[in-house]
Amino acid sequence: MARDDTARERSPETTAPDNRENDSKLLGRREYMRLAGASVAALGLGASSATADEGGPANSDDWELAFEDQFEAGSLDTDKWGIGFGWGMDTSASYERISEDNVQVENEKLQLAVTHNGGPDSVYAGSVHTKNKHYYGPGSYWEAKIRTPDRHGLLPAFWAKSNAPTPNWPPEIDFFEMLGNNPNRSSHNIHYDTSGGMSGNHASDTMAYDGIDSTTNWHVYGCAWFEDRIEMYVDGNRVGTHTNATAMESMRTGAPFYMMLNIHVGKTGEPDFSEQWGDTMEVDWVRVWEHTDGSSTSQESTQTESQTETADLPNTLSISGDGSGSTSYRFTVTDTIEKSTARDASIDDEDTIDSSDVEGIVGGGTDSYEYAGKVTEFSLDGNATVYKNGSQVEPSSLQADPSTDGALPNLVVIDGSSSPNQVTTYEFEVDGDVAKDPEHGSINAFDEIADGTVSGRVVGGKDAYRFAGEITRFETDGAAFVSVRDSVDSN
Repeated sequence: MARDDTARERSPETTAPDNRENDSKLLGRREYMRLAGASVAALGLGASSATADEGGPANSDDWELAFEDQFEAGSLDTDKWGIGFGWGMDTSASYERISEDNVQVENEKLQLAVTHNGGPDSVYAGSVHTKNKHYYGPGSYWEAKIRTPDRHGLLPAFWAKSNAPTPNWPPEIDFFEMLGNNPNRSSHNIHYDTSGGMSGNHASDTMAYDGIDSTTNWHVYGCAWFEDRIEMYVDGNRVGTHTNATAMESMRTGAPFYMMLNIHVGKTGEPDFSEQWGDTMEVDWVRVWEHTDGSSTSQESTQTESQTETADLPNTLSISGDGSGSTSYRFTVTDTIEKSTARDASIDDEDTIDSSDVEGIVGGGTDSYEYAGKVTEFSLDGNATVYKNGSQVEPSSLQADPSTDGALPNLVVIDGSSSPNQVTTYEFEVDGDVAKDPEHGSINAFDEIADGTVSGRVVGGKDAYRFAGEITRFETDGAAFVSVRDSVDSN
C-alpha cells in the first residue's frame, strides 16, 4: 500500500538513534532484509455503541482498548498526562496562562478550571496532554466523556496534533470544540498542510453538529481515524466524515498524534471581565482503541455494506472524477479483476473488462475495481484522483509498475518505522534508472527524483525505490535504517 505505515506505540520510551546507519555515510556494503509489507488496518467503525455512560465502538471485537483514564486515582496520572500543551505552556494566541493549580482530579473527574482576577492579563486555565507518552495513528478510535462550561468567549476542546518534533503544525484533528458561547453546537474540524505534508500552508475543513447541550449534560465525543477518512461521533452517532484526500495525506504524514484537553479564552469572543468568575470543564473519562490485526472487514466494505474484500482479490483501484468533464482510463493487471462498489462507486456498461484489460469513463463519480496481482500499465486522459488500496496515488506511479516489468531489479528501503518521533532526510544517487516503489513504501510530495538523484524524508514510515545499476552516493540525516537488496522479486 502506498503510504507511510506509522508505528502506533502505547507507552513509548525515548531511544537513541539506530546505530546500524550513521547519520551521513556512503553505502559501502549491502544489507539485506525481508520486508513484510505490513500495514495499519483501516477498518470501518459503522455506528458506535457509545452512550453518555459507556462509550466505545459498536464492533468491539475488532478493536482493542489501548488507553484509558477514568480519573479514579485522586490526582493526575503523570505516566499518562503532562500539564500544558505538547509544545509547552505558551498560549500566545489566547488570553489564558496555564497553571498547575487549575488542573485537579476530584470526585473521579478531571477538572480543568479557568479563572480571572480582573482582566485578560489575569486569566489562568488548566490544560493536559499526552505528548511523548501516548500517541496513535490511522486505525484508532478516540473518545472522551465531557461537560463544558457555559460562558461567552471560552473554547473548550478535545483535540490532537502530531507527536513529531516541532515544527509539526498543521495537521490537527479537533475531536470536539465548543466555539464561543453556543452550547447547542459542537465543532469537529481538521487542519492540514495543502501539500499533503506537515508544517506547510494551512487549510481547514469544518464540520458542526447542532442539537446538543454541551454545558448542562454529559456527552461522549468520538473520532475514528482511518487511512482515507476521519469520522466524527457524538453520543455514538456519526455526525459527519472528513474525506479530503490532501487532508488525509497530511494526517498520515504527521501521524502518530497525541491528544490534549484544555480551555482557550478569547479566541472566539471576548469574555466579560467586569466581574470575577471561574468555570470548569469536567472530563469523566478518556479512552483510545486500536484496531486489532486479522479482521476480514476492509475499509471499502464499511462504505457499502454489501462489499467485502476477499483473500482472492486483495487489492482495490478507484478512479474518482472531479466533475469538470469525462475522464477516460485504461489499465492492465497480471491476474483476476472484477468491478467493485468501493468508495461508493457505480457499476455501468461504459466500463469494460476484457480478460485483465480494463477501459472506462468517469465523470463526477467513481469507478472501482478489485484485483489480484499487479498493475502493469495505467493511462488516464482527463482529471481524476486515483486510489490504490484506499490511499491516493499519483497516476504516473501506475503507468509502469517497477516491481513487475523487470527493468528495475534492485530495491532500497529507508525505514523509519522504529523511530516514529524523528524525521530522517536522505539523498542518494544511482548510475541507472530509478523509480518509487509503492509496494514497499509511501508516495508523497516530500520525495523527488531528478536526473538520477533521489531526495526525500520519512517520519515513522518507509520510503522505497526500485533501481537499475549501482548506488554511487547515499547520505542520511536521522535515525532511519537503510537496506538494499539486489535482484528482488516482488512480494
